[in-house]
Amino acid sequence: MSEYGSPQWVSGISFFSGNLKNLFCLAKKENSWILQKYENLICIQELVLPFSSICDFSVFDQKVVFRGNSFGYYGHLIENDFEEKDFPKLSKNISFESAYEYSKPESFWFKGFNDQSTHSFIYKPLLEKFKKSPLIVKAHSGPTSYFDGSINLEVQYWTSLGFTVAEVNYGGSSGFGREYRERLNYKWGIVDSFDCKALVLNLIKLNLIDSNRVAIFGNSAGGLTAINSLCECDLFKVAVCKYPVLDLNDMHQNTHRFEKGYLNSLIGEYSKFSNEYQLRSPMNKINELKKPILLFHGKEDSVISYKQTLKIQEELLKNNKNSEAILFDNEGHGFKNPDIKKTVLLKSQKFLEKNLNI
Repeated sequence: MSEYGSPQWVSGISFFSGNLKNLFCLAKKENSWILQKYENLICIQELVLPFSSICDFSVFDQKVVFRGNSFGYYGHLIENDFEEKDFPKLSKNISFESAYEYSKPESFWFKGFNDQSTHSFIYKPLLEKFKKSPLIVKAHSGPTSYFDGSINLEVQYWTSLGFTVAEVNYGGSSGFGREYRERLNYKWGIVDSFDCKALVLNLIKLNLIDSNRVAIFGNSAGGLTAINSLCECDLFKVAVCKYPVLDLNDMHQNTHRFEKGYLNSLIGEYSKFSNEYQLRSPMNKINELKKPILLFHGKEDSVISYKQTLKIQEELLKNNKNSEAILFDNEGHGFKNPDIKKTVLLKSQKFLEKNLNI
């Protein structure tokens, strides 16, 4: 079974291009990208592509053009004449750059919510600094997006310091078929947190990580997952979040129109499920939280107001003196300034070293 499409976070995403005579489409099949060629709406060819993500897809003048990313292949432009005889050999003609100095993603499947098979990527430490390595669990944003295994320099930074990093494609993530994606329907704040915890338990059982040094990271929607996970169990010792979703009630009222109806499928229609919006909001759990949290937020964020982070700053400090909230004047929802990114990384490192006794 193939999956067509992905969360439309930005404009200009395309998975179909061409005309009736020569129509091409991109699809995900068993966690691999495939390129399908149709003539008069009949599929005549299917090529497996060696990429974890694809963008800027277009067809014109008998050429297929796109940018491909994967581990060791960094967003290069691919152009191929689909009328040529070597078109079926497109994948074989792509040479990958050396990536030996990086920690490579390893697919790791485990039993998640309702014992369903759930996917993650594990990056083992490049530096054997510890008897058992500390673990950083990453919850993706979206929340119906996904980790694709493309190279991420932040991940590589942590593995170079001796950390194991786990990217969790919890139930509800895209790229694994409709049934997998629909696991999150009405269960955002439940399935995602459960799957993050289940992964940690699996890694502990396999004796791969130090159970006393487990952190969880989350940006935007991933912040809701991370803080809920921190509240609900003792597996996670700290959380680090950028521009997190803290208040679902506020998100319902004030988010931009592009995502206005998004929570209807993730939580439920507000008029009927308003109590669930309260129960699953990290904002309403802060008083119970005694573990350190480090928050970063830009004051120009138009998706999630930084005022939500300000609201909980005082309570965080009251509950745990090691918690901190850091605001940036000229950043929005997703930090752009390289100096800010560096500051966030170094602050996060010091925070983990202090609170995980590293």
